[in-house]
Amino acid sequence: MRKPHQFASVVEAQRAALLLSVICRALAPALLFLFGFMLAAAPAVVSHCKCRPADEGDATREGANQVVIMVEKETHRKLEGRVKAEFGGAVENALVEIFDNPDYLLDEHSRNNHPTQRRLAVCRTAADGKFCFKGLPSGKYELRSSVDGGWNITHVYVVVENKLGTDKAMLVKMILGT
Repeated sequence: MRKPHQFASVVEAQRAALLLSVICRALAPALLFLFGFMLAAAPAVVSHCKCRPADEGDATREGANQVVIMVEKETHRKLEGRVKAEFGGAVENALVEIFDNPDYLLDEHSRNNHPTQRRLAVCRTAADGKFCFKGLPSGKYELRSSVDGGWNITHVYVVVENKLGTDKAMLVKMILGT
């Protein structure tokens, strides 16, 4: 039986990991083309959650006439919760998206200079309004929920801290446009 390779130093191990990462990223488009599916390590929808995968090409829905921005007060271990109407029940079929680069939400003046963002995960809520994502690394995110039909888009600034965050579910309120 062959012994696994042992690296002489931490730097050598880091270089090998970086090289492997570059090779995998270079091969990913070819594998995607050949096999017809995505091999990226994107956050997954939690299996017990009833939210559904978004349709191909689904993007943030046009909102009504207000910008609704919330800053979640607690850090979370995972992003899960429920989308509800401001004065009512669960919002079914809401598109819930997770984006990087959320800091523009904290500064009123920089909201017009929207940064380039990547959508990291997406799902559609079921009848109970629930959404849930696992596998997000610790960091800052924008959770964006949108629905067709005159609803304002809700943007939530949230911090994920895998070791110290709370396990409590989030409540995202949707507000009907005027």
